[in-house]
Amino acid sequence: MIKVLGWPSAQAFPGLDILRLGILRQQCAKLLLDQPDNLNKVFSLLLANIHPSAPGNCQMLALRSLANLFSNQSGAELLLGQRDVVLNRAVALLPADASGASARHVETALATLALNYAVMLLKSKSETEGVVQLLTALCMVFLSSVKDPEARFRVLVALGTLLTASKENVLMASDLKARDAVSLWGSTAESPEKVKECARFLQALL
Repeated sequence: MIKVLGWPSAQAFPGLDILRLGILRQQCAKLLLDQPDNLNKVFSLLLANIHPSAPGNCQMLALRSLANLFSNQSGAELLLGQRDVVLNRAVALLPADASGASARHVETALATLALNYAVMLLKSKSETEGVVQLLTALCMVFLSSVKDPEARFRVLVALGTLLTASKENVLMASDLKARDAVSLWGSTAESPEKVKECARFLQALL
């Protein structure tokens, strides 16, 4: 598996797809993630595909694989420890290439990763800096860049997860003008009802 993931990006798609699914299977995850050397190799290979120059389908699968890592204790601990580099790489993918067929899938995968980080950061009481970084990314980048309706919904859920955690987070988001973008998403005619409902909830908070 490690050798397959090391193939050039143009040929990496099958290996990334297998890895994405394998992380969720106990036996495969134990082999890949419970051994520090293998876990570090997997992480490095995934990170290499979270880059604007990587094919869109590889970006999407690498992001989904990272999101799945939160289901494994060793993977979750690694992602918390590498939070700065992961979020910086993720933000660099936005705005997603509007001309690419996989752009909306990349956006949804990015939003899922952000949501998983929001949940995990709040579980770890000492991750104040991480909360600030993620909240800033959501307000300054995600809210101004994401177009796909499902991705927008997950961004709003991630934002709501952070805002309901503390008044300080609400004040910070307000300072970052999050309400304007949230209101725009909620008032867009083509937005699904779940996006509009979530936007209304966040507007009340902000």
